[in-house]
Amino acid sequence: MSEAPSVRTRIVMPASQAALIDAFQAEQGISSRTEAIRLLLDIALESVTGRGRRFWDRPISDVKP
Repeated sequence: MSEAPSVRTRIVMPASQAALIDAFQAEQGISSRTEAIRLLLDIALESVTGRGRRFWDRPISDVKP
C-alpha cells in the first residue's frame, strides 16, 4: 500500500461488518484482519478518488503492506 509513515487509527464497527472482513480475509488468504482492512480501505479510497494503485488489477498475493 503506501510507503508513507503510518498513522494508527481505531475503527469501531458492528459485528456483522467484522464478520464480512474476516470472511474476506480468509477467502483471500490475507494474514491478518488489519491487513484486510488496509486493503479494503485502499480499494475504497481509490474507487472514490480515482487515485492510487488499483490493487484489484493484480493478484492479492502481490499486495504488500
